[in-house]
Amino acid sequence: MELNGDGDDVTRFVAEALVTAETEPAPGPLRRRVLDAALSQRPAGRPRHSVDLSPVEGYRRTVDELASLLTGLTQLEWAATVEHYGWTVQGLVGHVLAVEQLLAARLGLDGVDAPSDDPDHIAMSRGVVEAQADRPPADTVADWRATADRVIDALTTTPPDLTAPVTVHGIEFSWSSLLIVRSLELWTHTDDIRRAAGQPLRAPDAERLTLMTDLAVRTLPLRLATTGTFRGTARIVLTGPGGGAWSQSLGLDGSAPPGEPNVRLIADAVGFCRLSAGRIDADELGATIAGDQLLAAAILATAAAFAV
Repeated sequence: MELNGDGDDVTRFVAEALVTAETEPAPGPLRRRVLDAALSQRPAGRPRHSVDLSPVEGYRRTVDELASLLTGLTQLEWAATVEHYGWTVQGLVGHVLAVEQLLAARLGLDGVDAPSDDPDHIAMSRGVVEAQADRPPADTVADWRATADRVIDALTTTPPDLTAPVTVHGIEFSWSSLLIVRSLELWTHTDDIRRAAGQPLRAPDAERLTLMTDLAVRTLPLRLATTGTFRGTARIVLTGPGGGAWSQSLGLDGSAPPGEPNVRLIADAVGFCRLSAGRIDADELGATIAGDQLLAAAILATAAAFAV
């Protein structure tokens, strides 16, 4: 490939080089020399998708990020229409408030007027959204932030077992997984508001992205199972901050056939999360794929089922 300095060309070149590296291992002596040289500079570290950030802290950071954005909005920006929903920005914050109330109810907090846990994530919040129409935006924000602070305080001072199951919208999560999904949702809605207000989009820090990408990849078998029975292994490489490399079994039983993976997929980590949140489609992701094309298409088609 001849590079002309365009960023897209460079990205494609790197992705194709990664695929080549994945599919065509270097000769034994060359691989050994490269590893020896690298290890002489520093000891081997953990995989890039290993992170010490707790899901609770990741959620707290995402709540703070949304609150900071809301503080600076103008009256016109509060009334702007948000894509995907047709709500105003204030209506979207009402939706976030409703989901926060549901989370507070799951924690058993007193005095929370929680909406019904309708399997439809949008329908369950409609009453709260509509109730914001005649209120000052500051009141909507105050109600949301007060509820979010109570949730974070409960998660910090008397935390649940993060491996324990919790059911939301008829789906059983662990508390750890639910908080990561909620972080993805809050970040996505923060970007929804930025888009409505004409502001540039922003990615979360690498630590939060790492939690999101790891969960998105590890839950692929469950999401694929909703559309059919899949077997085999996918080698998934997500590039950039918050990325990493996974050899992911695609069967629900966790077993994978020996040998080469059935498909290799390389994509940008932030883009993969935006695909998982339903904000871009597979074509916009621009993944580089080698191997079973139909299996790759199924993986990408079910990625958006990560968000509740």
